[in-house]
Amino acid sequence: MSELILEAVNLEYSYPDGTKALRKVNLQVEKRREVSYSGLKRGW
Repeated sequence: MSELILEAVNLEYSYPDGTKALRKVNLQVEKRREVSYSGLKRGW
C-alpha cells in the first residue's frame, strides 16, 4: 500500500445558512498521485 498523505473520514460541511454541502465523505490521497476536484462554485 502506498503512503497516505491525506485522509478524511466522515467529513461533513454546511454553509453558514445551514445548507449541507458534504455529508459522510471519505477521501484518501496517496503520495505521488494526482487528484482533481470539480463541482459547482457557491459564492466564492
